[in-house]
Amino acid sequence: MSKVRVARNIYDSQQETMSIDFSPDMQYIAQGCSNGSVYLHSVPTPTINKALTSPYSKPVTGISFGPTGSKLVSVQSNGSMCTWNYHGQLIDHQKLNTELYTIKYNNQGNQFAVAGRDQIVHIFDDATNKETQKLQCGHNNRIFGLAYDSQTSSVLYSGGWDNIVQIWDLRIGQPVQSIHSVQVCGDSIDELDGKLLIGSWRPNDCLQVYDLRQLKQKLISIQDLTMESDNEIIVTNNLPFNRQISPAIMKNDSFIRQDQVEKSSNSDDSQKQSSNQQQNNPTLIYTCKFNRAQPRLIFGAGSGGNMMKIFDLDSNSLKGVLKCQSSIYCSALSANGALGAVAGDSFGINIFNFDK
Repeated sequence: MSKVRVARNIYDSQQETMSIDFSPDMQYIAQGCSNGSVYLHSVPTPTINKALTSPYSKPVTGISFGPTGSKLVSVQSNGSMCTWNYHGQLIDHQKLNTELYTIKYNNQGNQFAVAGRDQIVHIFDDATNKETQKLQCGHNNRIFGLAYDSQTSSVLYSGGWDNIVQIWDLRIGQPVQSIHSVQVCGDSIDELDGKLLIGSWRPNDCLQVYDLRQLKQKLISIQDLTMESDNEIIVTNNLPFNRQISPAIMKNDSFIRQDQVEKSSNSDDSQKQSSNQQQNNPTLIYTCKFNRAQPRLIFGAGSGGNMMKIFDLDSNSLKGVLKCQSSIYCSALSANGALGAVAGDSFGINIFNFDK
């Protein structure tokens, strides 16, 4: 295990970063901020190329380049959805009657999905920016994570505060399988080559890998990882953890990302984030991803321990650790798998290299 070297830091102490994404050609990284600002940064050179003007000042909770790189879509907590061209010009804007927290494109780039507070997954056609489908009756609380299947655009994964990840078949518009006892609070669902990665905002079993080839059976985790503060990897192999959980820390980190989404919380929502920090201060996951160029590698990051960690699934080993000064809310991975990035609470964007 080694410390991950930050290749570049894009720093602005005034901004809390809620979402980031690399352009397909790796020339830019887009940044969505809690004050509604959207920036396009050059990856090769240390400059802010463009500050994009959003019609609203609400948190930019999700941002995504299309796989072709021709456009960028951002979503905000007031339901605003903005489409920008590659030059940073606003070419379309619409507003849904809900708060939006996440956006994901399919691999073909002809379709994207958004979701948020209304518990519905909204499917849009990329060419027209028109809504083509609503996926309903799958969740009973806010949706924070989405992922399309890497092999077919007819399968989509969604998760949120109801502790369920739904597996949708878009051809019938219904869930075909569910995974329970997970706590998705950010962009923490990813799929690659028949394996599903889920990150949960909790101290134990916070990174779990599921074998989707067992779809007709009850899905169980094939690998559970815990982000301990002592930098060690724990592989549980479905053995239960029975550690004492301290309820002492709630506000400082447990609800901070949701505070940016909605300043006033209610008791039902806050219960989802309470009593979830251990005294040894592990990292609770807000974001995780497969490395598509090196499928054995995954990384996860979050709050509490404020760490990003890279794991090798084949060897069950911890490959690298990056400690940040405050909570990590979001991450991005370049198309060729060479670069990763994390961002969050006022430390800017840390871009790092993946070793072969």
